[in-house]
Amino acid sequence: GNEAYGRADYAAAEESYSAALRADAAELLTPVLRGNRAQARLRAGVPVRALQDVEAALALDATSTRLLLRRAACNLALERGEEAEADYRAALALDPECEA
Repeated sequence: GNEAYGRADYAAAEESYSAALRADAAELLTPVLRGNRAQARLRAGVPVRALQDVEAALALDATSTRLLLRRAACNLALERGEEAEADYRAALALDPECEA
């Protein structure tokens, strides 16, 4: 997934992350994989599906600054400024050094 994402092949990255999610029976990597798939979907111009992924990831890892920033980006893409601002504030509360 990461290699495809690096080539800006977001469809291939999404499929790779989806395959990895299916293989992650113990769900040890699920938050990371969903976060990565969300980013690929966001870059592919599918912010609603990206938001669904990042919401599911945050349900498993609510204190992830990276996931909060991804949700903020999804909210911005969906023109939901207040929600994006709340995510940025939550990320900064967790990590004042983060680049929000």
